[in-house]
Amino acid sequence: MPSTVTMDLQKVKALAVNMFKCGAVKFGSFQLKSGIYSPIYFDLRVIISKPDIMNQISDYIWAEMESRYSFDSICGVPYTALPIATLVSANRSVPMILRRKEAKMYGTGKLVEGAYKPGWRCLIIEDVVTTGSSILETAESLRQHGLVVEEAIVILDREQGGDQNLENHGIKMTSLLQVQPLLIALETEGLITSEQKSKVETFLSRTTSKFNLKLDNLFKKKLIPRMTCTASKKLLRIMYKKKTNLCLAADLQNWTEVLEVARTLGPHICLLRTHIDTYNLENYYQVVEFRKHLKDLATKFDFMIMEDRKFADIGSTVQRQLTSKPFEIAQWADMVTVHGLPGPGVLQCFEGLENIAVVVIAEMSSTGNLGRKVSDYKHECLKITDGYDKIVAGFVSHSKIRVDRKDTFFLQFTPGVALNDYTGGDGLGQQYVYVDDAILDRGADVIIVGRGILKHGNENWREVAEEFQRNGWSALVQKLMNKFRDT
Repeated sequence: MPSTVTMDLQKVKALAVNMFKCGAVKFGSFQLKSGIYSPIYFDLRVIISKPDIMNQISDYIWAEMESRYSFDSICGVPYTALPIATLVSANRSVPMILRRKEAKMYGTGKLVEGAYKPGWRCLIIEDVVTTGSSILETAESLRQHGLVVEEAIVILDREQGGDQNLENHGIKMTSLLQVQPLLIALETEGLITSEQKSKVETFLSRTTSKFNLKLDNLFKKKLIPRMTCTASKKLLRIMYKKKTNLCLAADLQNWTEVLEVARTLGPHICLLRTHIDTYNLENYYQVVEFRKHLKDLATKFDFMIMEDRKFADIGSTVQRQLTSKPFEIAQWADMVTVHGLPGPGVLQCFEGLENIAVVVIAEMSSTGNLGRKVSDYKHECLKITDGYDKIVAGFVSHSKIRVDRKDTFFLQFTPGVALNDYTGGDGLGQQYVYVDDAILDRGADVIIVGRGILKHGNENWREVAEEFQRNGWSALVQKLMNKFRDT
């Protein structure tokens, strides 16, 4: 069901023209994060500097709210929709609720601020909708606090499936503008040519249903069927469902901090990498409590857990290390890392264990590591996995690892990935690469990020993780589309 649009043509035209003139809608050639060039670009953040347009939009939203909805409060999705929701609240005497992107670690520590009662109906306001994921995140937080969320109003619907996605989660969406009426209004006013309009229509048709169908086929018919490891199949499904290839390296000093970051960033990651023996767990009972809470969060937010234990002993010893107290890794981790040094025996010991897979470390990200210095070391790590496809999910490598086996696909996990704020290493051997470099040049499927997120402080974790998620997923899609273009 398409989103509902009820504004008359004059209002649609007036809003479209104003948004074009202030630069919220641009035409030309714009490179997106995926590397694709788009003939249209939406940036509604500029409207916060245009009081007249802000007032126009808030008036239009109020007209929709007043005539169509029954509500007790409103909530703007952070950040661009917040000032719009504030205007509606102040000018129309409507109670407003604020949903934070992350809970404060001081004071009340609330994620949802404002005065409200359980059972209140809350209407969500958003600026631009593509898939509707931001509205769904906001709705989940509000619902957890006892509020009823069944409707949302957005300024612009990109017509890329967000309305249907929201409806599937019990939210009816109304939009002030959709792309097609916007294009018609701008062409009618002589602000764009018929050729520009046609280019945008063609681009949107190619990058919406057809593109999504191609991506769906790529994952479900070409990638997942080529894997024999159950864990890697599950991880790929999670990656596709959540549109993320971000693995968070939870390199923290205390187990409660690990739970906090998992709770905060769970919606944005496909995998959490742990070092359980570094979390200051004081006794076995604390270990059990920690892993129970961690598994609950993994289930709630749909991510997997990889314990970065780096086993490097004979098979019988590794088997005991996996199952012995206090950590009992085989009981809670979905994957565990091992070195290739011991040979095939380090893999053989996993054959009798259920629900845990192996990630072989073929190359570390530290300066001077022997995986780079020893000739053919990566290839030898690949060779020892022969016959163990069912338990090997993939390889840790800082550079491309080539798998020559026909109809077999392993995942490459690349650590030490940064955005744009590292120029070398950390002084202790760690070397960093940028997201596009890691995926497009070095072959990563999953990017492992720790300090690139955690160094920013918990109030900024979510925002930085979202940027890694967007950049990483766009680059992965570009890489896979290129790889399977002719197959």
